[in-house]
Amino acid sequence: LVGVTRNKVAYGRIDGKVAKNLTWRKEAIAGAMAIGVKRRYEFEKILKLMTSVSYAVSEENYPVLCTRKHIDTLAKKVKLMDYYCNGKYETKEVTNEL
Repeated sequence: LVGVTRNKVAYGRIDGKVAKNLTWRKEAIAGAMAIGVKRRYEFEKILKLMTSVSYAVSEENYPVLCTRKHIDTLAKKVKLMDYYCNGKYETKEVTNEL
């Protein structure tokens, strides 16, 4: 999942996991972004939330798509990589904890 702001482009991923390619996964990610914006989270925290939701959503748990506990657990495992920051194009892991 790639997040873009005026000054930064970052990528969120979880090592060893594959996100399910579901048609309504996009809506879940958009909902996570809306929650992060409403709560005034920083860009990195919103990207972690969106990434964890994209991995947590699954058809196996229908009618409950995912739980908050599952999302929080995955959010701790999300790694963010910067593609562009402070006028430089480079790939590096974001090290600040949220």
